[in-house]
Amino acid sequence: STSQFYGGIQSQSSSPTGKAPHDITNNLREVWLDLVSETTGLGLQTHRYRLRSYAGTMVGSVIVDWLINKEFAGNRNMALSIGQALLDSHRIEPAVGEEHVFKDEYCLYKVGPLGQVEIENSQVPVSD
Repeated sequence: STSQFYGGIQSQSSSPTGKAPHDITNNLREVWLDLVSETTGLGLQTHRYRLRSYAGTMVGSVIVDWLINKEFAGNRNMALSIGQALLDSHRIEPAVGEEHVFKDEYCLYKVGPLGQVEIENSQVPVSD
């Protein structure tokens, strides 16, 4: 079991595989850049919602799955906390609507202001 801290959220987590989760204590930036990278993460894609296409987006439930698979989170609740921290820190924002609660469902998220700055400063390969 490892204690991790993400943008004001501290949690005890352990990986279901028995391996220790990545040591990214207090580093949402690393999670964010891995998430949006087209080589290590989900990248940004075009998704459809209510007959409209939204370029440069990610799906909440897919983000949760990715955080668990990459062992940034030991369970869905921890992954939700990380997603909320990404939302609260303006790395992501809702692509549709104004609700600022991260959801483990087909909710679309786009790059937020801080997320864009970090992508530009990192030279991480991102496609949309």
